[in-house]
Amino acid sequence: MIRRNLQIVLLAAVLFVLNHAGVISGAVAPPAGYRPSWAIHNLDIPQYLTWINALKASRDRILLPDYHAPWQTGPALFQPMFWVIARIPLPAIDAYYVFQFALYVVACFVLFYAASVFCSGRERWFALAVAFLALPIRMYGWMIASAFGSLKWKALFAAGLIDYGYDTADGLFRGGLSNSPTLTMGTIVVLLAMTWLARYLQTSSRKFVAAICALTFVSALMHPFELFLIIAASAAPLLLRRRIFEWVAIGVSGFLGVVPFGVLAVKQAWLRDAGGLSPSSFHPLLLAADFGLPFILIVYLLMLRFRMPAETDTVLRSWFLAMPVLFVLPGVPFPLHLLNGFAYCIGFLVVRRVACDKQIRPLLERNPRAAWGILGSLGAVALAALAVFYAQVWVDGRKADPLWLLSSVERAEQPALIAWVRDHSTNDALVFAPVDVAPWIATIPRSTFASHDLFSITYPQQQEQVEKILKGEASLADLVKEYGVRVAVVPVASKATAPEANWRANIGPWRIYEFPDAKMKPYPGIAVLDPSAKLSFRSRLFEWIATRR
Repeated sequence: MIRRNLQIVLLAAVLFVLNHAGVISGAVAPPAGYRPSWAIHNLDIPQYLTWINALKASRDRILLPDYHAPWQTGPALFQPMFWVIARIPLPAIDAYYVFQFALYVVACFVLFYAASVFCSGRERWFALAVAFLALPIRMYGWMIASAFGSLKWKALFAAGLIDYGYDTADGLFRGGLSNSPTLTMGTIVVLLAMTWLARYLQTSSRKFVAAICALTFVSALMHPFELFLIIAASAAPLLLRRRIFEWVAIGVSGFLGVVPFGVLAVKQAWLRDAGGLSPSSFHPLLLAADFGLPFILIVYLLMLRFRMPAETDTVLRSWFLAMPVLFVLPGVPFPLHLLNGFAYCIGFLVVRRVACDKQIRPLLERNPRAAWGILGSLGAVALAALAVFYAQVWVDGRKADPLWLLSSVERAEQPALIAWVRDHSTNDALVFAPVDVAPWIATIPRSTFASHDLFSITYPQQQEQVEKILKGEASLADLVKEYGVRVAVVPVASKATAPEANWRANIGPWRIYEFPDAKMKPYPGIAVLDPSAKLSFRSRLFEWIATRR
């Protein structure tokens, strides 16, 4: 038992290192004039660090304002997971990684527990292998293009890298570009819910239903996305057995978990607007493209023979079929989060379907060499594609301006810049900076302009304004007047101008201006900012309730 546990912890460590290859590369060999940033440069990581620092700064704080929006916003953001991280007595980035690695370990234990319930003997290892190798189809195109050195074809298939490393990242087997504890937590929740539902069907023990209810409640409270998948996927297994009360209990638990978010969204317009702007649907064919041959194979096999003998198989089929339905169902918030754990469902289902097939299994047993040859060849090609992907993550992680993926380095002077803004501005100051620097200034925490693609609410418009100002096509003074920018950080090499009286310092490649009398404006609402914006039904419902309080 001890040896097995150590092996699982070792697997967690290997996966953690693999998914942070870009971060490690940037730390090992940053280019001249740069230093490690210790984080991959997607917009979510600095946002998480912003929340952690804000919660560390005030131990009794539970709700946060929107530091990524350039307006005054009331405290309404409820993030229990990051409140827990903030309690770790380490600097924010260290606490972040300690907590994330702990989740990797938990996720690996949960994954092996799930494999033991859905599969038996060697089937477990085959299932995990299938899950690991369920790669986006376009990744193979990228691998071939890389082998021939064709820039044009690499550009055509580059989206496959995003498919694997970001869009379908699950914080365990899949990642490299989106290294988030929310994904790992989502994978843990999905695997546990799926496994406990299977155990309930096997044993009829109510303790498993109680466990699912508790899990759904906590999941909804911590990360209110996976609950939609849990409720939808548990419907068929429970209702087919006339377990209506159990299914309703799971749904009610999830609803109670999201009540705090609903109450806060009713009270604060910025929160419901930010939530309402999130993507609401994706085409289900993306699942075939993003999970490749295993997904296509299981669709084909289920069309040949849908029925499978075990009670646990009913859970896997329901989980598999619920995903494309939720992808096209209006009102489901950010469906990509529902992909957490989906690769493992595919792996279990492929192996179980082949194992119970009365034609395929005997054929494989009669021709073991051919079977191993085919599996080995497919596995080798998939591993080669993975090697090329992580090699690109490694190469781009140490570049200041990578062509394909994300950097993990920052200008050597950036810490001094952030320290200056921290020491010379107050908590109510709004900071303007280039879009590559703004997210990291927000981590102080300070309200920043154009620092997050979702929580800035009008990010595309703000991004355009930043570009115009740095090109000299718009006036910084107008932005100060419109938003109340108090501190402006502009590259020395840019054409942005400001009165010399407002100049405060030069740090590295940046010039800093201050407008001490400027004050942020109250959040005006999305209807004023962008009348053409299409909000989700959920956001419109919260707004209707808010106007009738």
